[in-house]
Amino acid sequence: MISAWFDHSRKREGRMLNLRRTIRLVLVILFGLVCLALLGLAVLAYRLGIDHTPDWGASRLLMAVTGGAGLAALGLSLWAGRLRERKPIVSDESAQVAPAAHKPDGVWLTVCGAAAVLIALWYITSGTLTRWTPYWGYFDLQAEAFRAGELALLEAPPQALLDLSNPYDWRAREGIPHLWDATLYQGKYYLYWGPVPALVALGVKVFAPGVVVEDQFLLFGFFTGITVCLGLLLHWMRARLFHGVPAWTGGVLLLAGMLSLPPLWLINRPTVYETAIAGGQFFLLAGLYAALRGAESLEERGGRAWWLAAGFAWGAAVGCRFNYGLVVVFLFAVFAGYTLLRKGKLRVEPDRLGKLGVMLLPLTLWAGALLWYNAARFGSPLETGHRYQLTGMALPADYSRVFSLEYVIPNLYNIVLRPPVIERDGFPFVFTPFLQENMWPTFLRLPETYYYSEPIAGYLFSAPLLLLLLAPVIGWLRAGWDWLGGARWPVGAGENGRLRGLFFASAAGGALINTALLAVFISSSMRYLNDAYFLLFLLAAFGLWWGWEALRGRPGWKAALAAGFAGLALASLVIGMLGNFQNGDKLFEANNPELYGTIARFFNRWLAR
Repeated sequence: MISAWFDHSRKREGRMLNLRRTIRLVLVILFGLVCLALLGLAVLAYRLGIDHTPDWGASRLLMAVTGGAGLAALGLSLWAGRLRERKPIVSDESAQVAPAAHKPDGVWLTVCGAAAVLIALWYITSGTLTRWTPYWGYFDLQAEAFRAGELALLEAPPQALLDLSNPYDWRAREGIPHLWDATLYQGKYYLYWGPVPALVALGVKVFAPGVVVEDQFLLFGFFTGITVCLGLLLHWMRARLFHGVPAWTGGVLLLAGMLSLPPLWLINRPTVYETAIAGGQFFLLAGLYAALRGAESLEERGGRAWWLAAGFAWGAAVGCRFNYGLVVVFLFAVFAGYTLLRKGKLRVEPDRLGKLGVMLLPLTLWAGALLWYNAARFGSPLETGHRYQLTGMALPADYSRVFSLEYVIPNLYNIVLRPPVIERDGFPFVFTPFLQENMWPTFLRLPETYYYSEPIAGYLFSAPLLLLLLAPVIGWLRAGWDWLGGARWPVGAGENGRLRGLFFASAAGGALINTALLAVFISSSMRYLNDAYFLLFLLAAFGLWWGWEALRGRPGWKAALAAGFAGLALASLVIGMLGNFQNGDKLFEANNPELYGTIARFFNRWLAR
């Protein structure tokens, strides 16, 4: 009877193995067909009527490169698989060796972070480092209202605006001076952005009452804070999760990450919109760092200060940008699960509950204060005033159309795949122009209410460094591929496996939530990319260091990874620093035309055709 049971078990395992291998073969065939289809469509797009011109644009080139690269990767994978079949398969756990001794990375992070901030200062002051050209000051207006004990701005709307039957129709407002994109409600101006940046400006005014705290001052401060937070997070990741990787990689990551196109765009258009985003990201990242430090203290008495700081920072993030509320709720849930679960079992202990309560207390206070703030202004705790803004076509008459699933495809194309315009005719060679109808691929159908005139270049081209986040995904896919071929699933998560999982879940979940919100919004813009960019950047750092560790003992592959990292970092730096000479407002050229002309002539001499 026992032998019959073993025979049945072996037959069942054999059938499962055959099924796994059949699935693997089907996937190979499907992948090859998709790659061939992409190549065929790229070559025959004009003849098939998909492309209206015979010229090869960015979309056709991308299809051809993707199809060709996919076929090449498939061939290499099959060839490498045959080589691996000749060698015994060992688990990752048995192949691990002792990590290299930890080398301090503080010098690299400090120098590269300071360089990023200095370069940002050079851009925001148009190459002078000292001269700040007067610009927007919306949060200063709100701070002045707070100082006067008012929630509405002190500036009164013109009577001609109030006399309109529908002042929210931008056509009816033509010729009437008004505060652009402010909220008009019951005869008063408000701001639909969160109050925290204005509270920061108010704090400055307490010590310097006559100072005008322009949005650009706040933005540069938040940019500096983001750089510090990312430096701290990279240091923590390397010290706790990947202490065998070289210290210089953290510095290069920080420099290239902060000077790529999306974050540097904030610096080069320092208005109220960018300031709210930068403030929200600063507090979100500060809260993530504090929460991770708090998670390390679970087994210790004390450590509550980190949990308190995390709750306060995450509440302030929502107070800068209300749509970060979903991310904060998610992050709290992740850290609550990490705190209360151990080896799959719920551990409700007074110390752990107390630490969660310390984090929850400031979050609750922030939530109550922000709900009151909205209710006091607009009569509803959930009304931010966005529906009452004085804007253009970006606000449809039917407010329910502001968020819709029909915007997902064009938004994802903009957010991920839209290339910048590359021109060799003259400096700065990399452009993100205001979009026009003829700049869309012919296969995309745009919804009637979709607003698309804002400049944007997708993550794939504006920050190639982010491609590093695919490294662990590729590793997991390879493990699954080997499993389909009959291998065992590798076990072992390396050092501090639970902390790795906590960090990855937090960053990946937060980035996905913010990207999903961007995907269903009525419009996409370069500045919006920063809602998810910094968490994606941390995932890219995770991917680089995960790959570095996974390739331990393979110097050739590790050298290839280092070269790829250097290439992606350099591309991100070049695209970011060139592309931000010309953005929506062209501030550098307008504020310092002489220096701009000197730089343009230098680069045109060597690079222009």
